[in-house]
Amino acid sequence: MRLVTELLVVRRESTKEDELPNAQQLRRFWRARAATLVQLERDFRRLIRHSARALILAEQIGKQVEYNTLRSAISNFVADQSDDVLAGCRRLVAEAALSCVSHRAERAKFLKSFGYDAPTPPSLPLRPWLIVFVLDFLLPLIPSGLMYLTGQNPSVSMARVTAFACVHAISQTVAITWAIYPKIVSNFARPSLYSLPLSSYVAFGLGSYVTGAMILFIFRIYIPLPLPIALPTLLSSLSFLFMTIGMSVLIDLRLKSGSLDFERGRVREGAVIALLMLAATLTFQTVVIWAGYLKFNLISLSFLLLSAGLGFVMGYYVPSAAAAFLQKSRLHGLDPLQPSTDASRRSDAKRERSSSAHPLLQA
Repeated sequence: MRLVTELLVVRRESTKEDELPNAQQLRRFWRARAATLVQLERDFRRLIRHSARALILAEQIGKQVEYNTLRSAISNFVADQSDDVLAGCRRLVAEAALSCVSHRAERAKFLKSFGYDAPTPPSLPLRPWLIVFVLDFLLPLIPSGLMYLTGQNPSVSMARVTAFACVHAISQTVAITWAIYPKIVSNFARPSLYSLPLSSYVAFGLGSYVTGAMILFIFRIYIPLPLPIALPTLLSSLSFLFMTIGMSVLIDLRLKSGSLDFERGRVREGAVIALLMLAATLTFQTVVIWAGYLKFNLISLSFLLLSAGLGFVMGYYVPSAAAAFLQKSRLHGLDPLQPSTDASRRSDAKRERSSSAHPLLQA
């Protein structure tokens, strides 16, 4: 019945495609595939004739062969004969969907008109990037605002601090991209059942560090600040390295566990990222103060506390959101396009090749 429905729907849509998206392209496609439609109809009629012949012969030899053996032979014979026609129908529908319908929603509507349930794959969430950008943007602005409120006159204007905060937030967002995007497009960055992708941490961590350092170098060249360019920039870029590796490890641990409870472990992940951000900020301040570029004061202490607090918030939300998207994408990839009834079509029959069926059925 599924095969008959598909062939009839293909024939119907070859002349009644006005209700579907991209009707003109579909009309040209069906005209170009007219010979294929004719051949599919011939193959379908041949299948019906062969199936009827098999049933007639089954009545003639029914007393000579055991019932279960005969039923299995007929089932496998008809299934093998229908595979080519079924594959031809589905190939034609797939070609039409890919060549004539460009948008995802319209393609799902097109496939639904043929009786297929085409679930829309999950979209990439923007929340991890938005959270990282906003929090990292606020990190240098809050201490500067406190200085203005307490009557202190900072050596850098608020406009330059805001520009630096924006550039640093962009670099930190790129660092998150280094942690998440490779896991979407490559198996190299994904964990296996038994191990974590350690080599990917080195590769993408260095990529994050170099990318962030380049962005900050370009900013420092065009917008001067009362600090040297080389050493503070290299030290500040350590936060990108720590962020990428830390987020990657936490996401991989969630993927490796296979758990779909994305609320569990958020506090632990927040504490891990908070410690990493604190370590990066503490390293930067220790070296810069030791070199004599800055002095330790309440503003420096507020930077330490804010970096830890903002790191906790980022760790609380980002790894779970990224792991949820990756798990949903993996589960969506396992869903077949065709209904489950086709997958279990032969579950009640012992699978045999058509060559092993009764010789009279192969006539």
